[in-house]
Amino acid sequence: MGNLVKINASNPDLPAPLLKEMADAQKAIIPASRKEIAVKVADTFALWTLPENWDQTAKFYLEALEGLPSDLVDEALRQARMNCKWLPKPAELREFVNKELLSRKRYAHEVQKRAKEISDAKSTVAPDERKQVGALLGVLARALNGDPDARAALDSWDSTDPKPLYPAI
Repeated sequence: MGNLVKINASNPDLPAPLLKEMADAQKAIIPASRKEIAVKVADTFALWTLPENWDQTAKFYLEALEGLPSDLVDEALRQARMNCKWLPKPAELREFVNKELLSRKRYAHEVQKRAKEISDAKSTVAPDERKQVGALLGVLARALNGDPDARAALDSWDSTDPKPLYPAI
């Protein structure tokens, strides 16, 4: 979903609530470990008689649940226990939580996108650029107050090169 802002708790460009929202959104999509999934599948599948080819097909159940956060693995297995009279197919497990996973990923992407927009909007101004802008403002202020040297400097100023303003400071 594109290059987005990395979560950085000390990023001064981003407001604290947005940093928290980013962290929470990322936590909500962290996948469970394969070992954790295997333990949960074994616990739930004890409800059903496993097929003779379980040793060959068990990997497909793990594959169906890979990439899901722990709470969505729990929810998929809970839905299977509540709704399936017989051993569910791997695709059925994933179907129980696909919409929620997609919703979380979209939300995380939107939060990251907002953070990137804020970060991009806050341009950093180099110290030399600040000095140039300060010089220009100083000359403008003096010209407005009737200073003839400042007025002459502004009249001859090339906006692509603010350096000629420095002598008028």
